[in-house]
Amino acid sequence: MRSQALGLAEALGWPYEEKRYDLRGPWRHLPAPVAVRLARWRWGGAAAERALAGMAVGGIDPISPPWPDLVIACGRRAQVATLLIKQASRGRTFTVYIQNPRISPHHFDLVAAPEHDAVRGPNVVTTPLALHHVTPQRLQEARERWLPRWMGLFPRPWVGVLVGGPSRSVRWDGARFRQEFLRLEQWTKHACGSLFVTTSRRTPSKEVRWLQDRVGSEIPGWVWSGEGENPYFGILTCSDRLSVTQDSVSMISEAIESHRPVWDLSVGELSPRLRAFSALLRQKGWLTEIGGDAHTTMAPYMNPTATVAREVRRRFTAHCAGG
Repeated sequence: MRSQALGLAEALGWPYEEKRYDLRGPWRHLPAPVAVRLARWRWGGAAAERALAGMAVGGIDPISPPWPDLVIACGRRAQVATLLIKQASRGRTFTVYIQNPRISPHHFDLVAAPEHDAVRGPNVVTTPLALHHVTPQRLQEARERWLPRWMGLFPRPWVGVLVGGPSRSVRWDGARFRQEFLRLEQWTKHACGSLFVTTSRRTPSKEVRWLQDRVGSEIPGWVWSGEGENPYFGILTCSDRLSVTQDSVSMISEAIESHRPVWDLSVGELSPRLRAFSALLRQKGWLTEIGGDAHTTMAPYMNPTATVAREVRRRFTAHCAGG
């Protein structure tokens, strides 16, 4: 979520400040509009600053006037802060919410929702991929940094593997993940290539250890598991192919932005939303199974972050003009 919000802020090119906000119980369990109404009753209609502090967990970034011209929010708990700021600024602050808000889009000035979600409305813009902060410049900088370190040390083709972990959207099946990874390993061995694997904070420790035991011994390559400099962007830009576990919409979206063939790794039972996302990308030819090639006729690709940034600029300009 943080990556999506920062990606949009960077794409706009305007000065911005990041604020991390989280709610304590019972506020975190309430729909945002209900929480805001109760907060206004508890702290008073004009006491947004006190309400924001009173509802938050300890250690969050303080949010206080002067209220910003624009708020970009991602994550359900950030909705409360966004709506309070909107009210405190008397509607002057333009509010953008990323992802499916699960409340009416009319609470925000603009909603950037995934195409595979059933979120539509006059102030909703949809994109097939998640917003991200992968840019050609960032990829080029990573290529110049990492390619000299790996060139000549590992046989090609290089297959980058992005591994996520259990979440509310997938019932993680370790046995299935290992079976899929062995299929990928077999393909790479047959191609006389190497595997570059990066795990995430959600990756189960037993899966990390299993990967570390195999990669570098059974097949050329290495596993990055959180120690030292993160090679994530290097993997995106230097790999000849990429394979991503199905649990992560963000990592799949970022992999597709690298303009490499992208294969998905099955990791268990997916939620209906994740199944719809995967089906949409396969239909467009942006995602295939291990060993598959992109469809001969791929759907035109547009950077989702740039698409939403253009819409934000247009609507923000009209908002400032009173239109």
